[in-house]
Amino acid sequence: MNASRTAIDGPLHIGAVKTNIGHSGAASGLSALIKAILVVERGIIQPTRGVTDSNPKIDWNSWRVHIPTEPIPFPKHLPVRRISVNSFGYGGTNAHIIVESPESLLAYPQSYRYTAHVSRPKSRFARGAANRNRPYLLTFSAHDVATLKRNIAAHGQVAANYNILDLSYTLANRRTHFQSRGMVATSPDTLHEALANGHAKVVITDKNDMSLNLVRKLDMALEELDDAPDWTLEEALLEEPAVSRVNETEFSQPLCTAVQIALVQLLRLWNIKPSVTLGHSSGEIAAAFAAGYLSESEAIVLAYLRGQVVKDIDTDGAMMAVGYGAEAITPYISKYTGKVVIACHNSPSSVTLSGNASDLMAIEKILIKEGIFARLLKTNGKAYHSFQMLPAVEKYEALIRQARLGGLKQPKIEKAKMVSSVTNAILAKDEVLDAAYWSANLLNPVLFNQATQTALAHKDLPSIDILIEIGPHSALAGPVRQIKTELNLDKLQYLPTLVRGADCASQMLTLAGHLSLRNYPLNLERVTAIEETYPRGKVLPRNGNLIVDLPPYQWDNT
Repeated sequence: MNASRTAIDGPLHIGAVKTNIGHSGAASGLSALIKAILVVERGIIQPTRGVTDSNPKIDWNSWRVHIPTEPIPFPKHLPVRRISVNSFGYGGTNAHIIVESPESLLAYPQSYRYTAHVSRPKSRFARGAANRNRPYLLTFSAHDVATLKRNIAAHGQVAANYNILDLSYTLANRRTHFQSRGMVATSPDTLHEALANGHAKVVITDKNDMSLNLVRKLDMALEELDDAPDWTLEEALLEEPAVSRVNETEFSQPLCTAVQIALVQLLRLWNIKPSVTLGHSSGEIAAAFAAGYLSESEAIVLAYLRGQVVKDIDTDGAMMAVGYGAEAITPYISKYTGKVVIACHNSPSSVTLSGNASDLMAIEKILIKEGIFARLLKTNGKAYHSFQMLPAVEKYEALIRQARLGGLKQPKIEKAKMVSSVTNAILAKDEVLDAAYWSANLLNPVLFNQATQTALAHKDLPSIDILIEIGPHSALAGPVRQIKTELNLDKLQYLPTLVRGADCASQMLTLAGHLSLRNYPLNLERVTAIEETYPRGKVLPRNGNLIVDLPPYQWDNT
């Protein structure tokens, strides 16, 4: 009973009117209705008189049920005042009715909007403001593409008359989703342009085709370390671009992992869960978290320690991306044995070299002269996945053991399959990724090409039709495209979470929209909800209200 209520929701208040006025007889329900109306109007829950002892057979605490014995205010965090009246009267006279505050049906503030304008707790954003720059996901569907375009056009004519949060909620959660689908992520200021003519900026298909609360939790995990940082993830993420330290090794490793953890958690809220994970270089930390091999605390500690052991390496190292596969590039680096190595097998036609900066620059000149793509990467003088990481490996292992990751006792999410890009092996369900594994992840070459092909083609793994890159940029779009070509997987879809320079919220909603187009079972109530900050730092999701007078389905009457 009532198990879904959280501590934030508060208890379910129950009461009776019989203790106030006695039996109602044949008028059962009327007196309770009067009491309910008074509670809704006044915002005060009247007590049930005469309650001195509670029934010991009722687990009041775990059931989150409470009988008011004195007047109390109606809970202010609830979006609307709503009371259920349930009366069983004399001679079998039963009554049940739900009483709700009338404000939930009042137009706000224009006649088209059937939205709540009720007394809400003070939040960071007023309902009317709706943040003009924030994007919202609008979804559409029909039995065929022509009707879909007409549906979109019809809504485009009146969309500006509605609260966009309510519009997003109604279209996503209160409509049947047919086989031909369209979506757009748009803000109130661009709504009309986005829906113009029924197709502009709308992706159409048919049947043939980081929250700060989480960051604070991660900071708490880092505070437990013997050598804890004197800065916080929250501070570093919120720094202005002019003073940002995000590109410094000490900061970039944990900050990138923090973003990835937040993205994984957000996708889980939307019911987007991986069947198989793999990672590229330090991205394996987030991949292991997403697959349930690490807790979020263990993941952020691993990333922080990695940054600490690498930051002081100063060996004039460098890394270079090359548009050649491992076999093709070997003749160019053969005379640099012990100085340059293949650090990352990105795809059948792409590798990353690592080693001494002067030797890499010499190879770069040769490759460019022959018309082969080659570009030095910004790594702050670090040559990851090469012999230059040897001084850091032993220290990294020692710090991991000292951190006692297994003792953090943080819950892990349910496990998915994971393919290691260190060994190109499918990890066993009970496999422990220990200090030796993570030091190998820092030192050894990244077998991303091999691991991706294993994930896509191995008979012991579930079939994959969508690849989602979790990270601050679509860095693996090129390698994934080349692997798709190699395996002739034309129908495999690659979707990034974030793209450098693009609005993060729009990008995430676009990702959700693409999955909706493919009939993925998204939790659209969470996708279309907004988060509001309440007193004492509570952050709660809020959905829009149902709009009842949107344009009807545009039938083909020809």
